[in-house]
Amino acid sequence: MKNLFYLKMIIITLLFSIKLFAGENQKQAFLYFEESEIEKLKSEVEKSNPQLKPYLEELQQFANVFLKKGPWSVTDYKSPSISKDPQDYYSESPYWWPNPDNPDAPFIRKDGVRNPNRFMGHKSSLNRVYQSTFVLVLAGYLFDEPKYISHALNILEVWFINPEKRMNPNLNYAQAIPNKSPGRGVGIIDTHRWTKLVEAFYLLDYTGQWPVDHKKEIVSWFKDYLEWLNTSKNGLDEKKQGNNHTTWWCAQVAAYSRLTGNEDLLRTVADYVKEDVIPNQIEGNGSMPEEEKRTRSLSYMCFNLDAYSLFIRNVQSEGSNLWQFENAKGGSVKKTIDYMIPYLQNPEKWTNQQIVKLSKKEPIFLYLAGKEFPDEPYLDLYKSKRHQRELSKLSSSYDPFLLMTNLVSMANY
Repeated sequence: MKNLFYLKMIIITLLFSIKLFAGENQKQAFLYFEESEIEKLKSEVEKSNPQLKPYLEELQQFANVFLKKGPWSVTDYKSPSISKDPQDYYSESPYWWPNPDNPDAPFIRKDGVRNPNRFMGHKSSLNRVYQSTFVLVLAGYLFDEPKYISHALNILEVWFINPEKRMNPNLNYAQAIPNKSPGRGVGIIDTHRWTKLVEAFYLLDYTGQWPVDHKKEIVSWFKDYLEWLNTSKNGLDEKKQGNNHTTWWCAQVAAYSRLTGNEDLLRTVADYVKEDVIPNQIEGNGSMPEEEKRTRSLSYMCFNLDAYSLFIRNVQSEGSNLWQFENAKGGSVKKTIDYMIPYLQNPEKWTNQQIVKLSKKEPIFLYLAGKEFPDEPYLDLYKSKRHQRELSKLSSSYDPFLLMTNLVSMANY
């Protein structure tokens, strides 16, 4: 009997080991796309689908440009930050301007009006890291070009890993206000695009060309950043902002939790959105007062819904489906999307303040919600807004995630 017991224990141990070994070698699921969607896109590229051709040409053009640029480092630009560490990220708040009556006085706020003279060295580099990595990894996968992957790895190495050049994993000095504040919690919005950069990491892993040590270093950096987001004064301040800043904080925490395998934190932030964020942000008719009081109110409504949609996709992995979760007022994310549809179809109908023309960029929330609710008009409206980007307009606002959603949607829907 004793021998039989030991035999059973050996078999159980072997089976458990095999399961763990298999799990370590399985390709990770994507955050915002299904594996079947990515495989279908790859198949359509190999078949030379003519519908994809102009967007693939856009991808290749941008990839070839980024192949000759970078890497970037926060140490490339000396900032006016009070920090003595050149590896600390620094930025200045966009809507704050010098006091015309006293240049030494604290800056004054002009909501929605960007100050072109603010320090942009670090933020511009951060955006280029996101843009270039995403473009190069996507091009490397779709075109089977190792040179693109290699350069993406080099860019990531310098920004996140190199001990003398990497950015420190905090935003203690982001969105400072000259003569007023050395850095604020709202500066965490500067890394909101990294919720999508993580998808580039997953695609990089999917190619099988992400070296194990490199991956461990990247994940380690994001573990540290995630810890800072959840424990620092600035991180906790951003969490409690009550508007799109809170939603993007949650979206970032969810994406980085997925990347680092922190399932407990993923569940915690899902509960926070259910118990605090949706109840305080969304009215029964779907409106969002905190966004609608802004001078770019329609833009901020879309911006906040993008954050919600990315967040919801991430927490769906642990069993939470928050698209239709209703607060006590009857408000929900889906209800807000429905509230917005007429204004996305015709922005001129929007009656709240919007001091600039609504951006032409495709709303991410329409694509992600459209997959969740195929009988709604979301996906068709998203398709109607698809458009290519010109190489001459490679600005800091360029978002390659939208190119990926365009390609995936054309190949699959």
